[in-house]
Amino acid sequence: MNMGNEDLTFSEWIQKLADVDSDEVQRLYDTERPTEGKSSLLKKIFGYKKASIPDDFRWAVFERDNFTCKHCGSRRNLTVDHIRPESKGGALTMDNAQTLCKSCNSRKGAR
Repeated sequence: MNMGNEDLTFSEWIQKLADVDSDEVQRLYDTERPTEGKSSLLKKIFGYKKASIPDDFRWAVFERDNFTCKHCGSRRNLTVDHIRPESKGGALTMDNAQTLCKSCNSRKGAR
């Protein structure tokens, strides 16, 4: 099963989950190494891997945003985040990127 970057309704997403073989999910979960984390498990189950942000692009966004989180103003533990998430069709462009600290980025999720 490959979900890709499709925009799915809630019911479509639930149906995709229902189509996943629960024994296969359990096997993958049981054999998952702790260092791989949940994104690796999602890739194994759904065939989806979040694209990495190139370093030169990341630094350009940090410089544009003055190395400051756009939500809280922190200058520590900075990340580059899509304003419109990849999962909802957001592109990797300067207009769709922002600097967030890890805390704010975690709270934001895929909204």
